[in-house]
Amino acid sequence: MGMIACYAARTREYKGSVGQIRAGFVKRGRMATPASQRPPADSGSGALRLVTLAFYLVSMASLLFFAWSALSSSLRYDRYGSYSDDQIYYTEYPSPTPTPLPVTARIGETITLGAMAATLVSVKIIAGDQTYQPKQGDTFILAHVTLANLSTAPQDYSSWSFMVTTSSGHPWDYHAPVYDAPASYTADNLLSFGRLGAKESVAGDLVVEAPLGDHQAKLVWDPNSTKVGESGWILGL
Repeated sequence: MGMIACYAARTREYKGSVGQIRAGFVKRGRMATPASQRPPADSGSGALRLVTLAFYLVSMASLLFFAWSALSSSLRYDRYGSYSDDQIYYTEYPSPTPTPLPVTARIGETITLGAMAATLVSVKIIAGDQTYQPKQGDTFILAHVTLANLSTAPQDYSSWSFMVTTSSGHPWDYHAPVYDAPASYTADNLLSFGRLGAKESVAGDLVVEAPLGDHQAKLVWDPNSTKVGESGWILGL
């Protein structure tokens, strides 16, 4: 009986110690849950995090797209050929300048090419002399012209900007003004060369050999010596 009482007493002491230890862990919130009693891990939490990250990235991309669209719509096209806002300029290069069409005028009319304007005031036939004679089938004409600088920059001029061309259009049919006129020309006002200042003008005469009877012969004016368009006046000879 004594041994049984002793064993019962020790059992009570052991249970009391275990109870105290368990009570202490519960009180401190440190009671570990056995692995067999733990709830299974939530497999959906990882997928939720991926969905959240994808939504965040899509939202940022949308914001950037709308910001760029708003910036592009704020640009304006100005009259100088550029898209611009306060800080950004997108230059558009101008289209090439088209080649001017030739101008055919009548005596008394004005032709404007670039910054210069020329007027064929009058044309008449003059005779040759013993020193200066036109070739067979040609005649000398006396053309009175005026030149005007329409710009504010100096412009050069020359009598060699004028020449007579026949209706055939062949290059060798061009006739340039002469420097020494026949004796039948007495005005002493042959156009030479020089430079016109801003808005200045000059007047002078041209003595040129021209085909007699060629009603489509022209006095051609090419101030830039390019022969572009061959603008000029029908002489009506």
